[in-house]
Amino acid sequence: MRQITSREIAACVLTMSTNFLRWHKTYIEKSCNIKAGLMEHNLTIPQLQILFFLRMNPKIRTVSALSAELFISKGSLSLMLTKLEKNGYLRKDAPEKEDDGRKVYLSLTDRAREVLKEAEETLLKSTSAVFEQMDDEAKNKFYDKLMELQQIFAIGGIKL
Repeated sequence: MRQITSREIAACVLTMSTNFLRWHKTYIEKSCNIKAGLMEHNLTIPQLQILFFLRMNPKIRTVSALSAELFISKGSLSLMLTKLEKNGYLRKDAPEKEDDGRKVYLSLTDRAREVLKEAEETLLKSTSAVFEQMDDEAKNKFYDKLMELQQIFAIGGIKL
């Protein structure tokens, strides 16, 4: 059996990341027609991704923190957040008492939570169809490895 190097694994992960983004755009937008659903809600895919990110990371509540996490400039992000607020998906809350008054805190509205629930159900339903082609043993192995990768990436890439 050939010895696989860490560099080969890293190259595979990078390639997979790029391919996943391409698949996401093609499969999710076109096959699931999620783009049309988002238009009903006056949302774009990037705006939906921001809402999902905020829901999954409730401790990230400021524009600066969100900008740093998503690698989006504060200016571009501010424009998207303003549109999300205008459309009733996001609330900008006043600074907390211990702050100097310059920070604005972000929170999701009930409307955002409803749309996220609907979008998540659509995405899970359509994406799970891809894995229906696998037998149970293959699904279990794949899931175990995905969970392992998720844990590694969640802690910054270093498995303790």
